[in-house]
Amino acid sequence: MNTSIFLELRYLAAASYWGIILFLVYDLLRILRNTFHHGKIVIGIQDICFWIVAGILIFRMMYLQNDGMIRWYSTVAMVLSMVLYQKIFSPMIVGLGTKFTLFIKNCILRLLKLLVSPIMF
Repeated sequence: MNTSIFLELRYLAAASYWGIILFLVYDLLRILRNTFHHGKIVIGIQDICFWIVAGILIFRMMYLQNDGMIRWYSTVAMVLSMVLYQKIFSPMIVGLGTKFTLFIKNCILRLLKLLVSPIMF
């Protein structure tokens, strides 16, 4: 296989990979929002920080993989991988993750209540 084609395929795979990773990280942020309620301002700040970091990571990937050149197919691959991840995996991950973190949160709160109850009595 031609070396330039291999490099372009590797760049396409990296763009798809980063699309999935970024949406997975955003799902973790959504799980934390479902577990611990945040105000609109805090959510806005979190989103701005997330997208600044995401932009830096995407630029870094493009710089390292393709000398900073933006290829249309890499952008399409990244967006397509995000959409596929959101449709296929995201509802399950957010649902199960939220249930798990709420369970852990409730266990910790019950343990703290049990530990504090002799002092309050």
